[in-house]
Amino acid sequence: MYRFRSRSAICWSFFLVLFCSRLFGCVAAAVDDDASTTKDQVCTVAGDCSDIEDNNNFISIDAPVQERIRQLEKEAFAKGRSDPKARALWLQVLELNPRSGNAVFQLGLIDIFSNDNERAQLGADFIERSFDPNKVDHTVPISAETIHLLGFVGRFRWQRRDFPAAYRNLLWVWRATDKKDVCFGTQLSTMLHPYPMSVQEADEKLELYMSNAQQHLEDIKEKDLKLEITSSTHPYVHMTGDAYLYCVSSIFHLSFYYRADVAAAASIHYRIAAALWPQLLYVGERYRKRQEELASSDTPSALPKPCVERKIRIAIASGCMSHAHPVSNDFQGVLSRLDRKRFEVTYIYFNEQQLPPDPFVYRHRQDKVIILNKNGKDGQQSNATWTTEYFPTIENLDLDILLYLDVTMSSVARRMGYSRLATIQVNTHGHPMTSGIDRKSMDYFISWQAAELDYATAATHYTEELVLLPGEVPHQYYEPRTNSTHSLIDGGEYGTAVKYGFDFGNGRLVASDKGGEHWYVCMQKPHKFQPEVDPLFCGVLGADLNGHLVLHEEDSSAKNQARLEQRLQEAGCDMDRVHFSPALQHHKLLALYASADVILDSYPAGGCTTTREVLELGKVLVTLPARFLGGRWSYAYYTIMGDETLLETVVAESPSDYVKKAVRLATDAGVRKEAEDRIRASLPKLYGRTEAVDSWENVLVSIAPVRLADANGGCGSEQFR
Repeated sequence: MYRFRSRSAICWSFFLVLFCSRLFGCVAAAVDDDASTTKDQVCTVAGDCSDIEDNNNFISIDAPVQERIRQLEKEAFAKGRSDPKARALWLQVLELNPRSGNAVFQLGLIDIFSNDNERAQLGADFIERSFDPNKVDHTVPISAETIHLLGFVGRFRWQRRDFPAAYRNLLWVWRATDKKDVCFGTQLSTMLHPYPMSVQEADEKLELYMSNAQQHLEDIKEKDLKLEITSSTHPYVHMTGDAYLYCVSSIFHLSFYYRADVAAAASIHYRIAAALWPQLLYVGERYRKRQEELASSDTPSALPKPCVERKIRIAIASGCMSHAHPVSNDFQGVLSRLDRKRFEVTYIYFNEQQLPPDPFVYRHRQDKVIILNKNGKDGQQSNATWTTEYFPTIENLDLDILLYLDVTMSSVARRMGYSRLATIQVNTHGHPMTSGIDRKSMDYFISWQAAELDYATAATHYTEELVLLPGEVPHQYYEPRTNSTHSLIDGGEYGTAVKYGFDFGNGRLVASDKGGEHWYVCMQKPHKFQPEVDPLFCGVLGADLNGHLVLHEEDSSAKNQARLEQRLQEAGCDMDRVHFSPALQHHKLLALYASADVILDSYPAGGCTTTREVLELGKVLVTLPARFLGGRWSYAYYTIMGDETLLETVVAESPSDYVKKAVRLATDAGVRKEAEDRIRASLPKLYGRTEAVDSWENVLVSIAPVRLADANGGCGSEQFR
């Protein structure tokens, strides 16, 4: 996780300043006039009054103190929130009266748009507190403006993956609008918990998601609900960029729910957005006849393929094509090596983050590079369908194939995928899950046979028709990210970092001085640490009393870090032997891997790039393959390496086997050395494999809607599968 404030975050702050400058005065006046939320009002909104006391136990304050409070408040209002001294004055008020609704609310407005993440979260705490009659003498008056302010706080919490607070706030707001605000209802119905506390809670939250989403979709259709967003009806919509981002929760977290019917769950997410914004379901004029033909066909491959004397026109579309992004790193080897005699290549970059594209897109002079930026003209900042302005640019390319790399990570790519802008449209594993988009718009998902279950089972995980790259060779053309001493990503020397070791809050790791300890490392992002992994991690520590576990800390939210620690503690981990590391520079990350005894794959979602980096260092990684593609990368890499003895040593068949294999490798130096030697011997099979390029070319030719004429005037007869 990069530690910086994005442009979108800055925009949130800027617009919040503008809106709250108006809100500041009216709310302050209302609170001064003792206008406060009554218990009945809170009950109407919250629907549960069991924990609300009658608001009549004000703190007894002497008259001189009251006078001092009034003086401080007057000075604070006079200075305005932009003056740092105003915050100090409000803190003085709060010290004199810890239940001051004025002070709590004003501190919330000051802090929530701070550049400091902790201060901003403190501001959200203050605003939530100002609505609670248990915590302040005079709550914020309920009005359209304050309701939307709390809705903004809910969205703020969601951006920081704080599901309980986000859901609680948004449910409060939705009820406060008498369940009529379609935007808040949509947020609630598309929201999944990123950090459930247990497998049971994860299942409950998944069931809640499916129930809410289905009911909301039915309401949209039966009640003909419309989502009309303006700056007056939803003052904070500008702060996320547009109404889609503001009203629709990301589908990203669904990919970590491995007990879900992911195709059904992704599909209902798509259908909600499609019902609210039918303009996104555009079909280009030149593709309408083909849509009619597809309606009577089981698969696009069954339709006639004309023979053409030209190249196959393909565009690669991505919202994550920036420099060194994992999507760019993963795909550039193959995309740069596609045969330009067979393919006319265009790169389409949806530049959501205002970052330049990765240089690989300019490697071939004849390739087109189209960078699509949001222009925000004519009030479109609040319009979820502003992406339609891109349609002519893409449609006029007259594409045979439009390949989306990251439909479930990029909000722009996702919306674009709803429309038919090319003859064949394809999703793939930039983020390894189905799009949920109807086959009227998204024809295929390209996956890798080595990392999937049997075809019949794997096909049920996708709303698209599943197409598999062959499993005998790697699915990508990979080049090493390290050499014997340095990172090839940041140029740093990882050998030096190994020598000096690592300091954690409750431990120190030095490879040369372990003193009989065994170090297990898993540096996957914590959102991959679903509750299923807790017994694996804690089982390892329980079976190896000399074991220490190093995990990536959750750096988006202290609350989520606390949840993770609580989960591990409840699962039986000795927390004195669990150490959390912040994000590391690449060479230091390599040094941490090199210093470890065993690398643990996360579960159920596992590693991909991480696994290859570990193997490059000759280190052993233990993995437990899961149901979905994202949980089977490590297993697939080991399979390609082709060493059956190694497979038996490192690939687990069950959670208990995972623990057994990890502990055996850590505690038996001879077994570990043999495994590491086998890794080094078979590692070359993962890198520089031109067969991976051939695999992609063959699949793309097979799904193309045309056949290519050969030099003798004949025509290729490539057929799908």
